[in-house]
Amino acid sequence: MKTKKRKVGIIVAIVFIVVVLLGALLFDFFYGNNQDKWVAKEVSTAAELQKGGTNIKLTNDIDFGGEVFEAIEVNNFDGGGYTISNAIITSSQLLTAASFFSCVGGTVQNVTFKNITVSAEDVPYAAVVLAYPTQYSSFGTVDEIIFNNVHVIDCTITLQQNGNEATTYVGGILGSGTAVRQSSTDNSFWHKSDDMKKIIRNSSVQNLQMTVNGFDPESDGTYVIGEDIYVGGLSGSADEITNCKVTDCNISVTSYQRFSDPYVGGAVGLLSNSGESFGCIIKGNILNVRASNYRHVSLTNQYETSTIYLGGLFGASGSDGNISYCNIDSNSFSAYCAGAYYLGGIGGSVSKNISQSRVVNNTFNGVGLLDGEDKYGDPWTRNIGGISASSAVVTFSSSFTYGNTMKTILSLDPGESSDPTGSAVGFSKTNQSAIFINCATGINELEAGTTDEFATAALENITQCYVTQDIYGNEQQLTIINESDWLSQDSIVSLLKLSGDLWQFRSGALPDIQ
Repeated sequence: MKTKKRKVGIIVAIVFIVVVLLGALLFDFFYGNNQDKWVAKEVSTAAELQKGGTNIKLTNDIDFGGEVFEAIEVNNFDGGGYTISNAIITSSQLLTAASFFSCVGGTVQNVTFKNITVSAEDVPYAAVVLAYPTQYSSFGTVDEIIFNNVHVIDCTITLQQNGNEATTYVGGILGSGTAVRQSSTDNSFWHKSDDMKKIIRNSSVQNLQMTVNGFDPESDGTYVIGEDIYVGGLSGSADEITNCKVTDCNISVTSYQRFSDPYVGGAVGLLSNSGESFGCIIKGNILNVRASNYRHVSLTNQYETSTIYLGGLFGASGSDGNISYCNIDSNSFSAYCAGAYYLGGIGGSVSKNISQSRVVNNTFNGVGLLDGEDKYGDPWTRNIGGISASSAVVTFSSSFTYGNTMKTILSLDPGESSDPTGSAVGFSKTNQSAIFINCATGINELEAGTTDEFATAALENITQCYVTQDIYGNEQQLTIINESDWLSQDSIVSLLKLSGDLWQFRSGALPDIQ
């Protein structure tokens, strides 16, 4: 009798285990993020797409013909290589954001968004594809969201704050920040979370026209100390960007409030702690950032203002992580600020290692709009750096700048003469303990209060680094190489230890990253 009961117990246990495993497999099959396992609803028309669904796969191009599209929730979305075009998206649908998707549970892939117009008013999030990732959704808890082979072409994003005091995130593909919905039925209350990874791979943004205007307190007489603004060609913030391109975009950001710091980058406004970037190209873009609001706080020359962080790849970065094979080419960066600004070829403020990267043929303009000090009585920092305008103790290796124009001036009134101010350096404004190995600057033009071909700090750890001229100073007493060395593959590879398949070498041209 005991043996029979034991057998029954074993059978029940086995059945229970099988049911649990089968349930887990079925859940992963239908809802998991593995793209090879998706069971997707096939969609071929605008009407079908507007209905949304758990997992969707396009089987045709979809043209909305200038109609308004109401954002949809999906778990996973596969565009099948097709294009979604000519849709209008407004913030009237989501109330907190404006984008094509209101929620994504896993992956968006293999899709092009063309000629999409996004109009957001008084909301903190906006993007063409997804304005904000939600950690809690109808698909369960989301730990990671991936955009793979997603392309945004000829789109427009306009965001206007009219009193919203939330931190703002705007990007071509993803707005970002992470919001946590309080429950599956309550959209009213949100708070930020940094637990979800936001990943963008093999994607691009081309000819995006983006305008982001913060709340103007003078418009209604309201006294407001603002929240920060994060804007990027790909995303306002992200954890990984790999093999991505941002080309021919025009990005304009205006902060009207004090302490509303704009973080603006060709790719992302903020690259997170432990965030990584590999193989990204930022080319032919125009980025203009303005933060002119101020308040006189003493009888002396002290003011409250905002600070601009502007860079080719990102405005600023969190600590840890690596940047490699980054190509910042032929862009225009301008900062107009009452207070401090940091303009860098890769980042305004850098806290990550940088290797195998180039910054060439860019224009950097910094304009100080006020002559004075911050509220603590310290002079404002107004820096431009070929790679970075400020950095932590990180390692720079096998990277170079060439053909850039850097100018930082004080211009109190339009039309009046201006004076050089701040600092401009060919490579990096940095912590003196940062490490430099096999780096170089070429023929750059600098105009500022203080200048140097490489760096003004007395660097403690610099090995085999070079300049091509000493017109603007050579504090490090670096070896001067010839212009001909740049055009010789053997010479420049030997000097800078350039390596990897992404480097392209052509006779009579600078080493390029494609």
